[in-house]
Amino acid sequence: MDLLVGGLVGIYPATAYLPVVTWSLITTVLLVIAIRIAPQRVWLAIPFAVLGALVLLIAVVSTRLPSFAVPFLLFIQAGILWRVFRKPGRRNRMLFEGYSDSDVQRWLLLRALEWVNLPTFASRATVPLFLIVFPWQYVFLAFALAILLWLPLRHKFVSVLVARVAIFLGLFAWPAAIGSAAYLLYHGHYILAVVAVIWPFASAFVQLPGRVGEIKLAFAFRVGYLSADAQADI
Repeated sequence: MDLLVGGLVGIYPATAYLPVVTWSLITTVLLVIAIRIAPQRVWLAIPFAVLGALVLLIAVVSTRLPSFAVPFLLFIQAGILWRVFRKPGRRNRMLFEGYSDSDVQRWLLLRALEWVNLPTFASRATVPLFLIVFPWQYVFLAFALAILLWLPLRHKFVSVLVARVAIFLGLFAWPAAIGSAAYLLYHGHYILAVVAVIWPFASAFVQLPGRVGEIKLAFAFRVGYLSADAQADI
């Protein structure tokens, strides 16, 4: 993250983006392994929080303003991991109070469909933006690897928080695509501009089948719409 922030603000040369991609892939693989073997996954947030505190101290000493972005991002990652893997609470159970059964069923189905191909759904807003920052080869290589890494995980757990973040990203899909295309077009990258502007539509064809019904039930249990006893009976 230090290389990424430094590259964006001009502290490091543009070649810093290559190790950013490399270390991001290594970190992702290690995190996936940790998720698979950790008995209490919620504690995976602690290393990010501790490292964030350490980097924050270094940033205070260095007094460089861009350095504060790194611990900020680490704290965000720690918060996301904590929220994703903690046990469902009253907040999730209250999510649909006042909604009809048909509304809840529709929400569960949409979240399940998005969850099955979460990297593709999230890419609608992120890929056009990444095409501005990174070489297109790295962007689509990372996208393909994200899909491969997601395949063994998508039926292992569900997260209401991640699902809602994905919804939030989806709202910016077309604004991000149009804005990125305009930027790329202005700088003479005509082919990438076309790719960016059509990506929210074209990504719909990058879909892999999955057990949507099983994921829908998992979301129903997660939000408290389906009790643990009812899920056991099913």
